[in-house]
Amino acid sequence: MIQNVEEFGLSLGTDIGAKMVKNAATILGYSCDKTMSMGMSSYVIHGTDLPLKIEGKMMGMNFSTVATSIDKIKVAEKYFQLPKGITPVQDKEADRMARAMAKRVIAAFKTPDGAEKFRKNPPFPSPIYGRQNMDPEEKENLDKIMGNFREMMKNRQQ
Repeated sequence: MIQNVEEFGLSLGTDIGAKMVKNAATILGYSCDKTMSMGMSSYVIHGTDLPLKIEGKMMGMNFSTVATSIDKIKVAEKYFQLPKGITPVQDKEADRMARAMAKRVIAAFKTPDGAEKFRKNPPFPSPIYGRQNMDPEEKENLDKIMGNFREMMKNRQQ
């Protein structure tokens, strides 16, 4: 399973044109992998999910974010507390869908050729891989999300 996850994780972006270079740069003394996709580049500490630099173009704007230092300290508990007046509300339907998707992903990766099967027929709805595995409710939800996004972009251009 670990081998499938690692293999698929590296190849996920390549299916949409992403390229990855391991140990492409050293930032703040850390070896970073560089991933380039859709006009964006990110430099992530090798073997982690911690980005130290992100740069690119999006919607006609150039941007760059670069870490200037890293402090290895214990973070105070107060930063993990909800702000006063904020009460979390569980979205049971979203939770049900997320759990079902997680189960399908885990089941797919348990087989020896899970990464290859995953690429050919992903066990979750995905605009990248198409809609073949979506049930009607998932298709409707994706259509709503995409419609809202298109409307937001249309309003932004006016």
